[in-house]
Amino acid sequence: MATKFTETLEVSRQLLKIYQEHGRRRFLDMMATQTAILADECRHDPREINSRLSTILFGILSVLYSNESEQIMRNQVRLAENFINEPATNGKIRIFLDELDRFLAVYEEERQEKTFSDRILMHLATCPLPELRRLTISSLAETFDYHPNYLSNKFSKEQGVTLQQSITTEKLNRAWCLLKDNTGRTSVKQVSQQIGFADPAYFSQLFKKHFGLLPHETQEH
Repeated sequence: MATKFTETLEVSRQLLKIYQEHGRRRFLDMMATQTAILADECRHDPREINSRLSTILFGILSVLYSNESEQIMRNQVRLAENFINEPATNGKIRIFLDELDRFLAVYEEERQEKTFSDRILMHLATCPLPELRRLTISSLAETFDYHPNYLSNKFSKEQGVTLQQSITTEKLNRAWCLLKDNTGRTSVKQVSQQIGFADPAYFSQLFKKHFGLLPHETQEH
């Protein structure tokens, strides 16, 4: 069973799907609803609300700045500083939402001219896990209404890696989260199946190549 870390990351991805499709205002409205639920759940534990908000923030930044770890860390520290230091739970939520609104406004100005491949990466990063497990180049091409070959070639020219490599990378990143979050409770075989690899040995080989550790070694660290 997934713990709050995985659950919160998945909530972040689902909410960013709304951001991708309906814009910042709708996204922030949904985020206000979600954080109100968190505030009620954690009303007697300020450290827990800090942890949950920080995890949501990490999930959002990980999607928006895919493969840009320095940007993720810099923004996470800056955006979390004010709400972490606020003693009142409702104050934490208000600061979190205000900071997120300001951040997204700047983000949109900086990345107003998104490339075609950026939109593909955003789609991959915001896919719910069941959808990502079944994802193929053909299904992506159908979603974006392009021929699979055109989609793959255009993506490769803009990103310098193949579309299949990016799909695999997203699956491996999700696997890492699942393994770290379920230490001792979920087998490598189960995680392999959860992200869409029928052969655990092949999954382990790809995981080792990507992270430098075997899946079971990740659980031990």
